[in-house]
Amino acid sequence: MLRVLSVVILILGWSFIAQGQEEEKNFRIGILGTSEVSWFSSDNSTSLNDGAKISLKGGILVDYRLLENYYFSTGINFNNMRGAIEYTESNIPFETSIETYILNNDTEKSNVTVDYQINYLEIPLGLKLRTNEIGYFTYHATFGLRTLFNTKALASANQQAIDKENISKEVNFFHLGGFIGAGVEYAISRNFIVHGGLHYNAGFTDMTSTNKKSFSDKVSLNGIALQVGVLF
Repeated sequence: MLRVLSVVILILGWSFIAQGQEEEKNFRIGILGTSEVSWFSSDNSTSLNDGAKISLKGGILVDYRLLENYYFSTGINFNNMRGAIEYTESNIPFETSIETYILNNDTEKSNVTVDYQINYLEIPLGLKLRTNEIGYFTYHATFGLRTLFNTKALASANQQAIDKENISKEVNFFHLGGFIGAGVEYAISRNFIVHGGLHYNAGFTDMTSTNKKSFSDKVSLNGIALQVGVLF
């Protein structure tokens, strides 16, 4: 009787362990770091992208399996995005926490370039399609939406002595974008996986304020991002 009871307990124990391992495969969490080449695009020919900048972000990745090889992918990222815009139109109001400046006024002899440093809290909402494991490698494609919430915005300009001033009124609180990418994972063990990916990010909504009566443009945030991290 004791032997039978021991065998039953052992079988039940292995069943619970196997079930726990299976559930663990359905839900994965990881830590990611990202280096991104970011730039701005505008629908107004008088506000021009002035080059790409290196941006950084880090955060947590969460994958939840919906079906075999199909995962809902989300998480939380903390972004430090950078970019620059050259404004060629005259008399552009630019509001900081100190005062409202007039850029490209009659006393200035050149166009103004504004360097932006914008921090976002990002929550991605995506779908990840994974291959079966090939050796120790797994490959995936992913796409979805990026929801970004502004937490801090600074700017510097080559006019009016603007140097890393708070421009929270110049930047919209919410920015919506999309992403598409691909990546690879290498399983060192069942619960320790090295992750790498390459994403293209595109902005959909205007990241700058639209409360100017004399000047209006739609500026979107774009980038190419390289991800590295580990999954558990």
